Amino acid sequence: MKGDTLSGKQQLFCKEYIIDYNATRAAKAAGYSEKTAYEIGAQNLKKIEIKKEIDRITNNRAERLEVSADLVVQELAKIGFALKPGEFFAETGFNIELKDKIKALENLGRATGAFNKDESQSTVIKVTIGKPRE
Repeated sequence: MKGDTLSGKQQLFCKEYIIDYNATRAAKAAGYSEKTAYEIGAQNLKKIEIKKEIDRITNNRAERLEVSADLVVQELAKIGFALKPGEFFAETGFNIELKDKIKALENLGRATGAFNKDESQSTVIKVTIGKPRE
């Protein structure tokens, strides 16, 4: 499917949505009413055809950029587990600030499912110590 069953607004919504994954902003950018943008955005994300189109666009972008989820997680881990804030990474050419490190660890935790909840609703953090798998 290449979006041919979607309306023009729906196709534009999909393209806008993958910019920042903000459905309200994407709905506004696609030409939906300011008043109904939040509601339309939420409704659009529930539509199977729109989900498929978003997945198709996202997968095409990932292939074009040669970016995988594993690569993103590896880079987050480099930032999150930097020895100290202010450390300079020669290979990537940037300094790590404490806020960057915290944000990287939060994103890494979400990506790896480290913040799953058990039946008692207490937070469970899964930690694996060892050499990364290849």
